[in-house]
Amino acid sequence: MGLLERLGYVKEDLYEEVVKERDLLRATISRLRDEIKIYEKRRQDIEDRVEHMKRAMELLEEADAPKETVLAMVKRGIDFLYRTLKGNGDG
Repeated sequence: MGLLERLGYVKEDLYEEVVKERDLLRATISRLRDEIKIYEKRRQDIEDRVEHMKRAMELLEEADAPKETVLAMVKRGIDFLYRTLKGNGDG
């Protein structure tokens, strides 16, 4: 590798190939950044749901509802969370 190539210069016949590869890499990086934002949003939504379920559990325990009612409500919440996680591909 010559000095000019180490400084970032390319031979004229390779220029188009290098430009295409650069553009492809930029597009890939942009797409991956967008996907990361989407997954971070999904993660935050799931964390919020878990936090709401914890609060709901505390309220149900304080409400002094029949045990069967509380368990049924918790099961529906857990089933919903499981379906949500499985639907997002995280579980």
